[in-house]
Amino acid sequence: VTSWRNAGFTSAVVTPERGFFPGQAAFVNLAGDRPNDMVVRTPVALRVNLQGGPDHRGYPNSLMGAIAYVKQAFFDAQQYDQAWTIYQTKPVGLVRPEYDRALEPLRDALKARRPVLFPGNLAKEVERAYAIARETGTVPVVYGLQEGYRIPSVIAPAAAPVLVNVDWPVRDKDSDPHADVPLATLRFRDRAPTTPAELEKAGVRFAFYSGRISDPRDVLTNVRKAIALGLTADGALRALTVTPAEIFGVGDRVGTLDVGKIANLVVTEGELFD
Repeated sequence: VTSWRNAGFTSAVVTPERGFFPGQAAFVNLAGDRPNDMVVRTPVALRVNLQGGPDHRGYPNSLMGAIAYVKQAFFDAQQYDQAWTIYQTKPVGLVRPEYDRALEPLRDALKARRPVLFPGNLAKEVERAYAIARETGTVPVVYGLQEGYRIPSVIAPAAAPVLVNVDWPVRDKDSDPHADVPLATLRFRDRAPTTPAELEKAGVRFAFYSGRISDPRDVLTNVRKAIALGLTADGALRALTVTPAEIFGVGDRVGTLDVGKIANLVVTEGELFD
């Protein structure tokens, strides 16, 4: 927390990582003596993955199975909500539905129209995420988007914000430098940092996230790559400040410098992206 704060990051969205439904996301400030002091709002989103955690065994053990499992969970949550709504409207003479702690956060996300974070790094994965969202009636925020440069015309009509992973793809340092690399892989590495510029041109609202980057200074380094490839500095600044605040429902308290909002300030010597 200290290293990220010292690098200029005042807030973060944090979520468990592993499992099909790893958990709910919280918006936190990176300052405070105790974790309870840091929470600005929770929950702000529900995360979905299409692969199980390290201890997962059995069904679903394929991508098709994982997609079916996720969709069925949301269908079950819709039915679960209907049962509880009927009971709470007029409980006399009705059997109380069984409480399900696994379906409760899904039901809550559906009723509150809270963002559901769907994975989608490659173009086909982004399209698949939107298809799942349409079928399940969820509010999608796709995360990944490193191949978003290929499909801005698909992302823009969805009228939904996205999260771009700035941990740009590069060659593994331990890989064989003489190994043949497919042209598609080389193209992906070369063009992934152009995604923010393409999204900006298409009018897509997007925010950056750190992916697996452990050194916060690398985030700004990689954002500078996107700026060098066509993203405006204003667009980059919005993707680190006001847009993520709006996506996660805290734009009324952070994200811009306004009277009455939380005074999260970053002071730089010169331009932020120099």
